[in-house]
Amino acid sequence: MSRPAATARVPIVAPLLLAAMVAVHALGLDLALRLDAPDPLRALLCHLGHGGATQLLWAGLATACLALALEARVRRGWLLGLLAASAVGVSAVVVVAERAFVDTYVGSSGVGHALAMAWALVALRGPWRAAAAGLLVAKVAGELLTGGLLLPDPGLAAAGMVAVPAAHTAGVLVGSAWGAAWAVAAATSPAPADRTARGVGCPTSCKASAAGPATTAFEAVARPVR
Repeated sequence: MSRPAATARVPIVAPLLLAAMVAVHALGLDLALRLDAPDPLRALLCHLGHGGATQLLWAGLATACLALALEARVRRGWLLGLLAASAVGVSAVVVVAERAFVDTYVGSSGVGHALAMAWALVALRGPWRAAAAGLLVAKVAGELLTGGLLLPDPGLAAAGMVAVPAAHTAGVLVGSAWGAAWAVAAATSPAPADRTARGVGCPTSCKASAAGPATTAFEAVARPVR
């Protein structure tokens, strides 16, 4: 049964994520991760920075929108866990795979790919889920083979930056692992009690089914034993 509209959650994580990215850009903070000497704090924060306003609008806004869509589907703890895991995972893969080719890394597109895969696995069903996940895998595989982006990012050229396909691949892998963990947790955890179906503080005897009077424990006590 769907959640009542009155209990809909107000998004918090996604707006804060977008606000943090905008603040980093407005203040001109340099959070780029140096690949030859990676710093643990920058490994987390480099995903909040962008090469310029165009890249922030292109990649940062897309990442925030994906976080907003996922926040409406899962608990905030799961979303925060995905953001942290993707930040660490993307940074680690970039340091290992790209340190011979680029000096620094900054941007949210890797985390955005993790959010995209997680949303596809959580929000879609059946062939739509398989199609969306397959397209993401094909996208990052094509980027690894060509060394460029299949979906152009106009902010990269404007900022004098180059594409880092390994970041997108790492994001998809982290999103896939997160989706598998979420599915296992959802399948093994008991479903929450449906308060709207019974009413709050009202025993089952208060309600009667459409087919006829409800048979309850109260009625069983009042009936004679046959």
